[in-house]
Amino acid sequence: MLTIFIFFVNKNNSMKKKSIAVLAAVAFVFIILLAVLLLMSGTNNPATYSDVKYGPDSRNTLDIYLPDSAENMTADVPAFLYIHGGGWSTGSKEDGKGYAEGLNSNGYAVISINYRYLSDDVDCYDILDDIDLVMKFIDENGADYHIRTDKIAVGGDSAGGHLAMLYAYSRESPVPVAFVMSGVGPADLSDPGFFENPYAAKGSDVFFWSVFNQLAGTNYTLEEMKSGNTPELLKVSPIYYIGEGSAPTVFGYGVKDELVPFSNAERMKAKVESLDGYEYEFWVFENSGHALNENGVDSEVAERYYLGVFEGLEKYLLDY
Repeated sequence: MLTIFIFFVNKNNSMKKKSIAVLAAVAFVFIILLAVLLLMSGTNNPATYSDVKYGPDSRNTLDIYLPDSAENMTADVPAFLYIHGGGWSTGSKEDGKGYAEGLNSNGYAVISINYRYLSDDVDCYDILDDIDLVMKFIDENGADYHIRTDKIAVGGDSAGGHLAMLYAYSRESPVPVAFVMSGVGPADLSDPGFFENPYAAKGSDVFFWSVFNQLAGTNYTLEEMKSGNTPELLKVSPIYYIGEGSAPTVFGYGVKDELVPFSNAERMKAKVESLDGYEYEFWVFENSGHALNENGVDSEVAERYYLGVFEGLEKYLLDY
């Protein structure tokens, strides 16, 4: 069987903030070719439960995609929690639909969430608190949707990949995180490479200076960020928390990424290689920018990357 997924991450043309527009203009187009799948559910009637509240804020909503309606399901299924990208300030849970279409057909539930956008009043720690609320909701209500609550996988792209990694590595989740997927997720926000990236668009330095200060709740100058002497940024970086006991992860990075410099990938790769016994896959898209495999420039790597994701879901979520 050949399964093809096409994923789109929200494209925002708003010019409200010049810095945010640098990232929001990027659309992700992911094509997954899965020629070898060992897990086939055989269900053809996926069900969606939309705009489910998990917390008090208006952005605290999620969508649940099931292989079948909860009423028709007789066994609990493993779940993948998707966290959307968009520079921490744009994007939507709607971006998880593509993942749901493929994963539902293979017996998985997908939970795609909205979270509070980054602002002067909301920092990275607040967003992680939102994800905590999601996990508590799943722990307390998952059985109503025939979702397993003993473990879960989390993943995302770009800012969503950063949040997925950061939550999995740094927080004690009510539902244990067994596996992580990160597509072009910033791993080390203290990396001066964000300001030295030869592929970066004009104005990206101002974007990262503004957003990184909001994420960490800091007031670093642009020059301080360029120096790399920013310990508070390291504290909102997945690389700071990942250890030998962290959940296994599949990473994907583009060498020509105009937003997340490849130096970030190199830093994370060096870190995971230093962890004794840590299980991971690290895929490098030699010809890709932030939109991995755009126009099919790295189709072979893309196939192996996404197959690795599905093999990871199978290995770490299923019981044999």
